[in-house]
Amino acid sequence: MIRNKNISRRYQRELIKPQEFAAMFELALSEAEPNTVVVEVGDGALVAVGSILGIQLSTNGHKVRHVMTVPAHWDFNEDIGFRLLWSDGGTAASTVSWKLFFETSAFAAAEPTINEALDTVIPLLDAHGAVANGINATGWGKLSASAIDPDATGVDLLWFEVEMDTDTSNIDPVFHGLEVAYLANLALDERSTGDDFPTDA
Repeated sequence: MIRNKNISRRYQRELIKPQEFAAMFELALSEAEPNTVVVEVGDGALVAVGSILGIQLSTNGHKVRHVMTVPAHWDFNEDIGFRLLWSDGGTAASTVSWKLFFETSAFAAAEPTINEALDTVIPLLDAHGAVANGINATGWGKLSASAIDPDATGVDLLWFEVEMDTDTSNIDPVFHGLEVAYLANLALDERSTGDDFPTDA
């Protein structure tokens, strides 16, 4: 019988694609009315950078938002890493500052205000490479082990909000997705052979 303590797990990675994010460009860029969305022309649209899709975020403070059910295959008892992929058309040295926030909520609850920062935030300033439209990656941020209890009452949905905080060189960055690094949740304990089938609760 294979026990968990004898298994050496490697970090898995997956990309939440930009097509799964929604633009949240609100009046006065405020969270006061989260269902009032005004998208500016040319910003917030899916654009093709070469053969890769992304969301153009050329205005400081503009955000995109994603919601998913709390992933059963992420082991929340271990650290989970997050970083952003992005590009721009510039070739000279320039930087963009990004922010990432998260929140949890229950099913059938109001859309939450998403303002929880990671325990280790992604580096605020990220410099792009010298190749125009090349895909860049920020440094890794970290959600510490046990920061979220996926079995707690009311923890059904996991929300992410990505903000293009400051385009320091006016290079009109494009967001290409949120990469997640996690250890797989293999079993409940060292004697487990399988989890219970999901219920409607």
